[in-house]
Amino acid sequence: MRKAFTLIELLVVIAIIALLLAIITPSLNKVKEVARSVICRSNLKQWGLCFSMYLEENDQKFTLGHDVTWESYFAWIEMMRPYFDDDKIFFCPTAKKYDLTSVPGISGLGTTRECWWYKPATVTTNEPLYVASYGLNYWISSEKTSDTDPYTKAEHWETSNIDSSRSAVPLFLDCMWVGAYPYDGDTPSPVEDGCDQHGYAVGQTSRFCVKRHRAGVNTVFLDQSAREVGLKELWRFKWHRQFNTGNAMTLPDATWPAWVER
Repeated sequence: MRKAFTLIELLVVIAIIALLLAIITPSLNKVKEVARSVICRSNLKQWGLCFSMYLEENDQKFTLGHDVTWESYFAWIEMMRPYFDDDKIFFCPTAKKYDLTSVPGISGLGTTRECWWYKPATVTTNEPLYVASYGLNYWISSEKTSDTDPYTKAEHWETSNIDSSRSAVPLFLDCMWVGAYPYDGDTPSPVEDGCDQHGYAVGQTSRFCVKRHRAGVNTVFLDQSAREVGLKELWRFKWHRQFNTGNAMTLPDATWPAWVER
């Protein structure tokens, strides 16, 4: 006579399996999160090399700044194309998806889990012209090409030959838009993923202030080093030549939104 499991025994086995899954799943999720962050940093390191090769061939001067046209914001992408052959480096594994229907118009802002996109009216295909998870620190531009914006030539780095610590100057980061001009008077968005596209409400640093890896963003600096940085640390970097690294958001009594953990 074959002996079968009793109902109680089956329930005990199911309970044990459920308990093991509950213990193992968080660990597996953490491993996956770490792996995504490592791949992201690897992408940024490759971008750092691309910029380095560009500098070698252009007298150590960075890509041009922008004028009043939309297309000029994306000029650095085309200038970098000779230095990479795989578009995968445009995407952080945490934010590879995008939704063209999420907002009306020609562009869409990224979020913690989505990348940004740009599709001008002249593009008739279903795919955007540009889409990525990262953004440029526009202050590294070699020159200011428009006299109608507030970004002065004196603030731009222009060249990699600088008198500040290169490890304190962000070059390329996780971002909710193609790039940004951070100012020391900027503040973080009061809500996560609440950055407005042009940064007029709280400042353009908010485009980089996205909790994409644990509690921070991955960054490659002017010295080619890459690491994950906490969101509060963004206000301590030397974004442009005149940036005040002792600004209000770096003081002990600074008020931070609850969603900003570190």
